[in-house]
Amino acid sequence: MKRLLLLLVILILTSTITFAMTFPQIVVGGGTECVILITNKSDSIWSANFLVRQGNQNQWSGPLWVSGLDISGLDGFRLELQPFASVKLRLVGGSQLNSGYIEADTDMGSSNLGVAVSFFYNFYNATGHLTDSVSIPASVFSDIEYLFPVERSAAVDTGFAWCPGLLKGPWDVVLTLYREDGTVFQTKTVTFSGHEAQFFAQLFEGVPADFLGMMRIESEGFIHVAVLRIEYTDSGFQYAGAAADNFIP
Repeated sequence: MKRLLLLLVILILTSTITFAMTFPQIVVGGGTECVILITNKSDSIWSANFLVRQGNQNQWSGPLWVSGLDISGLDGFRLELQPFASVKLRLVGGSQLNSGYIEADTDMGSSNLGVAVSFFYNFYNATGHLTDSVSIPASVFSDIEYLFPVERSAAVDTGFAWCPGLLKGPWDVVLTLYREDGTVFQTKTVTFSGHEAQFFAQLFEGVPADFLGMMRIESEGFIHVAVLRIEYTDSGFQYAGAAADNFIP
């Protein structure tokens, strides 16, 4: 840590998020950790306050360490990265699985576009051996509409997570599930009330055991979305990150 070209400071943060780079789903504890790799692409110092959140912009509850620093009970941490420098942040929880999201609120003069970011989940078995590692894209800007493919079978499922963007909920979200041939299977209105992760079939009634199609999210407020595909194998499971497309032609 001493040789890293950065300043990692624990702090209590009270700033308001506008367009913050966001990691819509972090999962730690119970054999799961998150890893964030950040490289400063610019020739000036890049700095940001990282707010660790749960629910509807609530403070994180539960044990949490960032690169060995205990930030349990605090709002988050601060990162300052020298020009062209890189850092690896390892987020670790306790014995119980816990989830939420992170908002990176950049300082004046710094930009989300000024850094290259990689984000991973690492899954470990009971003996501490790594069983899976999956990359998930960070979300730079929140939006009100998303599209992404979904699949469900005995061996495959698709999940997603969403979290608040510019403002807190609640507000209405219209969800539309399309069949493989493009026809509408079902439309449903739900209430967005903060961070949540679930499989797509949990939101609709009567989804067949074998299903391929697309899900559309139309939200009254700005949200961030992350998509995960899980494939079950003889030895356990394999995750893959998928993009939620927010370009609607």
